[in-house]
Amino acid sequence: IRRPPRSTPLYSSAASDVYKRQDIDGDGWLNVDETNCLTDAFDSSSFPNDMDFDGICDPLDLDMDGDGVTNDADYYPTDG
Repeated sequence: IRRPPRSTPLYSSAASDVYKRQDIDGDGWLNVDETNCLTDAFDSSSFPNDMDFDGICDPLDLDMDGDGVTNDADYYPTDG
Protein backbone atom coordinates (compact mmCIF):
# COMPACT_ATOMS: atom_id res chain seq x y z
CA ILE A 1 0.00 0.00 0.00
CA ARG A 2 1.41 3.33 -1.01
CA ARG A 3 0.87 6.18 1.38
CA PRO A 4 0.88 9.89 0.50
CA PRO A 5 3.99 11.83 1.47
CA ARG A 6 3.83 13.32 4.96
CA SER A 7 3.74 16.83 3.53
CA THR A 8 0.25 16.15 2.10
CA PRO A 9 -2.40 17.41 4.54
CA LEU A 10 -4.96 14.82 5.56
CA TYR A 11 -7.78 17.33 5.28
CA SER A 12 -7.50 19.99 2.63
CA SER A 13 -10.03 22.62 1.71
CA ALA A 14 -10.54 20.85 -1.62
CA ALA A 15 -11.36 17.63 0.24
CA SER A 16 -13.84 19.42 2.48
CA ASP A 17 -15.49 21.00 -0.59
CA VAL A 18 -15.96 17.52 -2.07
CA TYR A 19 -17.43 16.32 1.23
CA LYS A 20 -19.91 19.22 1.28
CA ARG A 21 -21.16 18.28 -2.20
CA GLN A 22 -21.64 14.63 -1.21
CA ASP A 23 -24.63 12.81 0.18
CA ILE A 24 -22.77 10.26 2.25
CA ASP A 25 -25.90 8.51 3.60
CA GLY A 26 -27.79 8.50 0.29
CA ASP A 27 -30.95 10.18 1.57
CA GLY A 28 -31.03 12.88 -1.11
CA TRP A 29 -29.72 15.71 1.09
CA LEU A 30 -26.17 17.04 0.81
CA ASN A 31 -24.01 16.61 3.91
CA VAL A 32 -23.62 20.36 4.39
CA ASP A 33 -27.40 20.87 4.18
CA GLU A 34 -28.02 18.13 6.75
CA THR A 35 -25.48 19.71 9.08
CA ASN A 36 -27.09 23.15 8.67
CA CYS A 37 -30.54 21.63 9.26
CA LEU A 38 -29.34 19.80 12.41
CA THR A 39 -29.80 16.27 11.05
CA ASP A 40 -27.24 13.45 10.86
CA ALA A 41 -25.41 13.37 7.52
CA PHE A 42 -24.31 9.78 8.23
CA ASP A 43 -27.77 8.32 9.00
CA SER A 44 -30.14 7.77 6.06
CA SER A 45 -33.14 7.70 8.40
CA SER A 46 -32.24 11.17 9.68
CA PHE A 47 -33.10 13.81 7.11
CA PRO A 48 -34.45 17.37 7.25
CA ASN A 49 -38.16 18.13 7.16
CA ASP A 50 -39.18 20.04 4.03
CA MET A 51 -42.94 20.62 4.10
CA ASP A 52 -43.18 22.34 0.70
CA PHE A 53 -40.52 20.19 -1.02
CA ASP A 54 -38.56 23.21 -2.21
CA GLY A 55 -35.20 21.80 -1.13
CA ILE A 56 -34.86 24.16 1.84
CA CYS A 57 -35.31 22.47 5.21
CA ASP A 58 -38.13 23.86 7.35
CA PRO A 59 -35.90 25.34 10.09
CA LEU A 60 -34.15 27.48 7.44
CA ASP A 61 -37.12 28.04 5.09
CA LEU A 62 -38.61 31.53 5.33
CA ASP A 63 -41.88 30.19 3.83
CA MET A 64 -42.25 26.61 5.12
CA ASP A 65 -45.61 25.89 3.48
CA GLY A 66 -44.75 27.52 0.14
CA ASP A 67 -47.82 29.76 0.00
CA GLY A 68 -45.85 32.92 -0.79
CA VAL A 69 -46.29 34.41 2.71
CA THR A 70 -43.26 34.39 5.00
CA ASN A 71 -43.58 32.33 8.18
CA ASP A 72 -43.47 35.35 10.49
CA ALA A 73 -46.28 37.08 8.55
CA ASP A 74 -48.32 33.90 7.96
CA TYR A 75 -51.09 33.25 10.49
CA TYR A 76 -50.86 29.53 9.63
CA PRO A 77 -47.22 28.99 8.50
CA THR A 78 -47.68 25.22 8.20
CA ASP A 79 -51.05 24.97 6.41
CA GLY A 80 -49.61 24.63 2.90
